[in-house]
Amino acid sequence: MIFDIVLHHTGDVFEYILDDGVHASQTGWRKNPYTINWRDQDGRGRSDWTAPPTSPPPDALVWPKELQKNDFFGRHGSGDGPGDDFESLKGIATGVQVTDQEGFQFYPVRNILIRAYKYIIGKYDVDGFRIDTLKYIEPEFAQVFGNAMREFAESIGKKNFFTFGEVYDNEDKIAGFIGRNVTQEGDLVGVDAALDFPLFYILPAVAKGLLAPSEVVEIFQDRKDKEKYIIS
Repeated sequence: MIFDIVLHHTGDVFEYILDDGVHASQTGWRKNPYTINWRDQDGRGRSDWTAPPTSPPPDALVWPKELQKNDFFGRHGSGDGPGDDFESLKGIATGVQVTDQEGFQFYPVRNILIRAYKYIIGKYDVDGFRIDTLKYIEPEFAQVFGNAMREFAESIGKKNFFTFGEVYDNEDKIAGFIGRNVTQEGDLVGVDAALDFPLFYILPAVAKGLLAPSEVVEIFQDRKDKEKYIIS
């Protein structure tokens, strides 16, 4: 059993207050965060909820409760980067760093998501995760997340837990998110695989006789070249 999960965004959990006073579910990207109104249990933006209230109803805001902080969302509007919205779906700020009292830096949002999905594995005995919009999070978070899921699954007796992501892009982009990242030193494994969009664009035409079978061969040769580790 594989769960389809998301690390990049939540639902439409708040509305934007634009400079002209208009309330909007989505808006264009800008560098400085917008003012927001969190949505209540009926999906309405509350003018008194520019920051999350202390004890919201169970169907309001976003859950788990640990994510109920303005700073844990980008609030920049729609864009293509980590923390940016996916249309009206609100981008989670997985790149936020915090320094604790002893001077150590950590990523609180990443830790929250890792704990939440460990719970999903333990609660529902799932065998793998299909990770939506993987290419919009930081590649280093993808690696940490994939390893954390695998290690936790192994600790409870699931030695073949499998993760694969949606990286809707070319071979170069995919290679930065899955398996042993061949562009960097080290043995970080991260997410195991990705949906094969490069093959998706070619295979139907080859099957219909509109393209030569050599086109498929070229895809796999290009993939082999991209994933080859070059020792300098």
